[in-house]
Amino acid sequence: MNFRASDEQVMLRDSIERFGQAEAAAPPDRHLAGLIELGLFSLPVPAAAGGLDGGCDDVMVMMETIGHQLLGTPALGLNAFADLLGRHGTPSQHASWLTPAIEGRIRVATGRMDAAAIDGGLLTGSAPFVPDGATADVILLHGPAGVFVARAASAGVTRSALRLVDDSFAAALEFERVPVEAIGASPQDVEDASARAMTAAAAMAVGIMERLLSDTLAHVRTRHQFGVPIASFQVVQHRLARLYVSVAQCRSLVMAAALGAAKGGRDWRRMTAAAHALTIERSMQLAHECVQFHGGMGITRELAVSRGHKQLMMLSRLHGSAAGSRRNFDRLSAAEA
Repeated sequence: MNFRASDEQVMLRDSIERFGQAEAAAPPDRHLAGLIELGLFSLPVPAAAGGLDGGCDDVMVMMETIGHQLLGTPALGLNAFADLLGRHGTPSQHASWLTPAIEGRIRVATGRMDAAAIDGGLLTGSAPFVPDGATADVILLHGPAGVFVARAASAGVTRSALRLVDDSFAAALEFERVPVEAIGASPQDVEDASARAMTAAAAMAVGIMERLLSDTLAHVRTRHQFGVPIASFQVVQHRLARLYVSVAQCRSLVMAAALGAAKGGRDWRRMTAAAHALTIERSMQLAHECVQFHGGMGITRELAVSRGHKQLMMLSRLHGSAAGSRRNFDRLSAAEA
């Protein structure tokens, strides 16, 4: 597949790269704050809601570059919040929740509730894993009961912080008759939003894969054994060639999923499931190989390959496993037949 980035996408990529290079040593909170200052999270928001009306391909460029710069997974949660609320919220909800979120005035999180009940606008239920939920002011929840926005500081909300492998935080949340606002999104709307979020996560994984492979290539060209660079060994060259092919395959499939979002439908959701399954599986294989090439220092916090490895571990479970996406692919294929 030949995908030529537009001038706007090139400028978007360049601005994120400049920020990433300037703030590489900054703490994760500064990374997210800086991305917000760049105005990136208005990209998936429709123009009618005050956003930039970007497509899934634009979000792919953004997330791939954020991944390449190792700027952290919390960007995915804010992007998902802006996408779902921007498309299906009311003007009042945009003013109360969306605009403050994409301007960095409130912290937000998005999570799923499998078991919940609504009684007179009061929510009772649990969300066992909400990325960024430990520090969020506002939480967007979706599940069989519907889509709702809740204030994390409301009476009846109990949260337990969970520290994740990439040093970000999630939370297990319990709700006991908590006042919420309903969002007018159908189950199909939520499924489509979840597919776009999976594509964004896969694009971030591709960016991290590209970074880890690039750093590993630089390493094997400078590390010597038996008086020569280990890059001169044929077995090393063959392993790196396989990793390069994996990155190219994943990027092509994610690109196809991103470009198909405008059309939507079952074929697009099936492509999204395929892209997620392949990328999550191949990205972990690549990360393990790159750490092994670096030897013992490959697991040290100071090295980019170690940070990227941890971020890929987080991404590999954020939207379910590769096996789960393959089952979803089979389900969608069977429904078409």
